[in-house]
Amino acid sequence: KKATLLVEGQAKTLCPVDTGNLRESIHPKVENLGNEIKGTVYTACEYAAFVEFGTGIKGQGTYPYTIDGLTLQYRQDGWGYEDPKTGDMIWTHGQKAKPFMYPALNMNKSKVESMIKLFFE
Repeated sequence: KKATLLVEGQAKTLCPVDTGNLRESIHPKVENLGNEIKGTVYTACEYAAFVEFGTGIKGQGTYPYTIDGLTLQYRQDGWGYEDPKTGDMIWTHGQKAKPFMYPALNMNKSKVESMIKLFFE
């Protein structure tokens, strides 16, 4: 549990903030699966992946990490959406990646590994 709280705190620190909804949606979860304990830090926010990995032409090539099994594909044309604050139509070609979840884990990897080792000693 301590390891998930550590990573959660780091993710919230790194998370870009506009309304605060994304940051507040980051939570830890610990599951006892019999022979294994699984710790997860997650967000169910519908746009979290767009912030983490970027979008469109502007986002392509801006995610600085390589994650095994993950292939990123970016939309190559522009698109519009309604700004929820103003109701105005916004046209975009995407946004650069603003990673916060993966770096939070990466930055604390050695601390998490040390916590796990201490648990089993």
